[in-house]
Amino acid sequence: METIERLAVIIISICTLLANYSMTTSANQMPRSCAHSLTDLQGNFSSPNYPSSYPHHLNCIWSITVTPGSYIYLQFSKFSLEYGRSDCPFDYVEVSDPNYPSRSIQIKRCGYQSPWSVWSKSNLLRVRFVTDFSVSASGFMAHYATYGNPGSGNCLSLNATQNKEILTGHVQE
Repeated sequence: METIERLAVIIISICTLLANYSMTTSANQMPRSCAHSLTDLQGNFSSPNYPSSYPHHLNCIWSITVTPGSYIYLQFSKFSLEYGRSDCPFDYVEVSDPNYPSRSIQIKRCGYQSPWSVWSKSNLLRVRFVTDFSVSASGFMAHYATYGNPGSGNCLSLNATQNKEILTGHVQE
């Protein structure tokens, strides 16, 4: 009897360990979400742990909301994510204007990028940062500022541009 009882305890222990391992593994593979609401006239934000490597399994969203009638200038001054292909299937940043949900005005970037900028089409911008389970890098540093209606058609669309700077809230080329 003693041998059977020991064997039963061993089997129960192994089953418990396997169940705990399975739950821990599943929990670690679930995307960790983080949500941030930015409402100041200007500000900064960065990927988690920046400038150190960002964590795996992230799904973070920064919602930038400014006064109605105003627009947002967003600049990524530092940008280094995992690169796989041009469609960015692994780690990526996606910028969109929630008031204009068309896929044609969403910008998706990954890999190493020189500084790049985006102008909103409304008073809202959404920045989504998604990471997978493998490679990580330093991530990104972003700055945003509010500007009024510039009266120019090409500044009122969600466009990515290279090498822009924010100086005291004004766009400089």
